[in-house]
Amino acid sequence: MTNMKIKPQHQETLQRAEALALQGHAAFGSSKENSFDLEADMTDLEQAGIMAPGQAQTVASAMAGPSPVVSPVAPPVQVEAPLQSPAIEEEPKEEGLSQDPVKRLDQVHKILSEQFPACPSKADLQQWKSIHGNIFFLQLDDEVFIYRYLKRQEWVQLNADPIWVKLNQDQKNEKLFVRCVLFPAFGPLDLLGREAGLIDALVGQIEMQSMFVDPYALAANSTIKL
Repeated sequence: MTNMKIKPQHQETLQRAEALALQGHAAFGSSKENSFDLEADMTDLEQAGIMAPGQAQTVASAMAGPSPVVSPVAPPVQVEAPLQSPAIEEEPKEEGLSQDPVKRLDQVHKILSEQFPACPSKADLQQWKSIHGNIFFLQLDDEVFIYRYLKRQEWVQLNADPIWVKLNQDQKNEKLFVRCVLFPAFGPLDLLGREAGLIDALVGQIEMQSMFVDPYALAANSTIKL
């Protein structure tokens, strides 16, 4: 190849190819553009008869280095939308008892009649209210009691009765129970088979509604400072 007369343009191409070869793969192997330039130069020399046929492609491929490894692209992952819990409908809140006495009596009678078929009629409740003023109902287990408070006039009359004064506390509680419990109707003999503490439990409620409470505790809970 040294005895062959090389044209000036081929001489320039050969020098450029040698320069690329000297710089090596580290400088040009990672560049696709440089690889194409080197291959074009080698092809030019091959056409001029300076390089053997096919040698240009071999040299250019060797200089370009191995083809970059392309990592496989993972298929897109389909993310399902989170399931939404069905909306829970809130149950309508039960309204409290009305502040109006007439409506409140209707509400109480409706509650009593639904739970206790043998409860007093609405007319009975109205009659008791007209006679005694406020009346109260108390549910204990599966039984309902309707009672009234003890009036001041009754309390004075009882304490003026010498028979009442001589009674012990259990006897007084029994008489208060029979006097103030409007429903069910109890006689003295009817209470013998009932719970031992039933009378005291109901009399405690009667005394509270009759304002027989600790005056200091009542004042502490009810007094408002202005």
